[in-house]
Amino acid sequence: MKKQVILLLFLAVAMIAGCSKSDDNNVTPSTNTEIKAKLNVEFEEVFENTIYPSAIFSTASLKNVQKDQLTYFNLKINSDKEFDGRIRVTNDKFINETIVDKEIKQGENTVSLNVLWKFDNFVNITTPGYTHFKFELLDKNNKVITTENIQLSYRSINECVFALNENGKISDTRIFFVSYVNEDSKLIDTFLSETLKNHNDKFGHEDMLNLPYGWAGYQIDDDYLAKQVWAIIYRLHELGMQYSSITDTSNSATKVFSQNVRFINESLKLKNANCVDGSVLVASILEKIGIRTFLVLEPGHMFLAYSKTGKIEPELSDLKFLETTLIGSSNYYNTIKEKKITNKNIFISIKKAREIGIKPIQ
Repeated sequence: MKKQVILLLFLAVAMIAGCSKSDDNNVTPSTNTEIKAKLNVEFEEVFENTIYPSAIFSTASLKNVQKDQLTYFNLKINSDKEFDGRIRVTNDKFINETIVDKEIKQGENTVSLNVLWKFDNFVNITTPGYTHFKFELLDKNNKVITTENIQLSYRSINECVFALNENGKISDTRIFFVSYVNEDSKLIDTFLSETLKNHNDKFGHEDMLNLPYGWAGYQIDDDYLAKQVWAIIYRLHELGMQYSSITDTSNSATKVFSQNVRFINESLKLKNANCVDGSVLVASILEKIGIRTFLVLEPGHMFLAYSKTGKIEPELSDLKFLETTLIGSSNYYNTIKEKKITNKNIFISIKKAREIGIKPIQ
């Protein structure tokens, strides 16, 4: 992954203080004695021969980033002569067959390759494992000159990369947490419909709590905005949402820092959530009804903030804070609370992250 991509990620973070698939699949084993070449393939060094589907997905739609900046495979081709070549990459699990035409110079050639990822399949990768990629160097007649097979490990789609150690320099990728916020989920529609009905059945006679106008976002007034947020928190408490501190994974990487994040369907089904799970869940629901939210990070913890007026830039006077780890406790009424904000807090705007191209995984 190129450094320009990492730099672009900071556009939505604020502090306070390939080629097409070829139709020709008939590759003939080489009898070519005219061209001699050696092929060496390496995966992007910082990922230590491991595929992180969530990181690949998170960067796939970044705006203002050329596709050739989103390369993960680096090839070195040493040829005894110049020729019009073709590189073919296959792997059943992660990519569609990828074919790239390339003019190969005499001597050493360096090629950074963008493959055709099967993004829609990533959500099904829920456990770690191993996979093999096959790289073939062909001539213009589709004769195989040389082949290289590499084995890579891979991680679960639930494993979110939040930092990279590139030669001693830490790159902050916590904006990738936004990929687990999913305001488009159909589950949110069902949740909101049931919440509104249950809430008004229970509190319809209480003017301070009922929601006669439904889910209206910012359209009514400050009090109505607060009632909507409270109804969502109360419903999650009523459903039995409990705090769970599960974050660790089996990953032993030294350059990649990651943690397990549940998708919103998993949190709702299991009724368990850690601070990140709860924050992305509530952010998904609030964003669905038009309330602008921010993931708020501090060392070792995450909570949520929402704008009282619809701003997408964090301003302390405009924010309300939600400590989602309290939803399942007897103190759930303290979920909406004041927070002491310092220069160590990082605010990630969901709306701004969407604007630069970070989309929901599921």
